[in-house]
Amino acid sequence: MSNSLANQVPKSQPFQLKDLFRHGYKDELFKLIKESFRYRNVCGGGGEPVTWLKGVNGNEDFTISRVNIEIHYDRGEALAGACGSVTAIIPLRKLEHLINPNGPLGYLSY
Repeated sequence: MSNSLANQVPKSQPFQLKDLFRHGYKDELFKLIKESFRYRNVCGGGGEPVTWLKGVNGNEDFTISRVNIEIHYDRGEALAGACGSVTAIIPLRKLEHLINPNGPLGYLSY
């Protein structure tokens, strides 16, 4: 999977996941990632999927839509390899209080 970097609107510079949020976002984002896997029943079987993730490092691959941020993991990176590549889909409304107003998402009207 290629690195999913986008451009900041005013500066036209690449940015990473960590640039979107205020300091201290990692624990809450990690909780929401695990919740996304559980809610969407990623990898089947019901219950909470076993994850290899220990937390958020800030340079995960991601895409942004008007309503969600999608954080992408390669096969075996987040869940058992049999699950294949997986994506955590998190509504931006759940992250509003963590968004850096001076970061890339601060320039978007969502």
